[in-house]
Amino acid sequence: GVGGDTVNKMMRRYPKIEAFVQKHAKNELFLSFFLRILGFLPLDVVSALLGILKFRFPKYITGTLLGMLPGILFTTLLGASIMNPWSMEFWVSVLGTGTISLGSLIVYTVLTKRKDGEKAK
Repeated sequence: GVGGDTVNKMMRRYPKIEAFVQKHAKNELFLSFFLRILGFLPLDVVSALLGILKFRFPKYITGTLLGMLPGILFTTLLGASIMNPWSMEFWVSVLGTGTISLGSLIVYTVLTKRKDGEKAK
């Protein structure tokens, strides 16, 4: 279907994510969480991917909610403080969002390199 075509295009565009998904597909809660916290992947494409992988709903929804919650909280805080860019709330939200993004990238890089190192052995 259309969802499958979109997922295939995403996997071709992000080959490291494809490899990561293949390696971690059995850990439904972690993968649902991780793909959501990354923040740069389209929500509908991630949903289609997790549906194609036939993730069980309780683990899918738990991972999704946990992965999206920090971004929702920081975005809400940013919106509430946008008129006062020198406020503590504004900078906490900016730094929190940046920390989540950078942290996600670091975790992804470490896990990918660790799995690649295990594969080479």
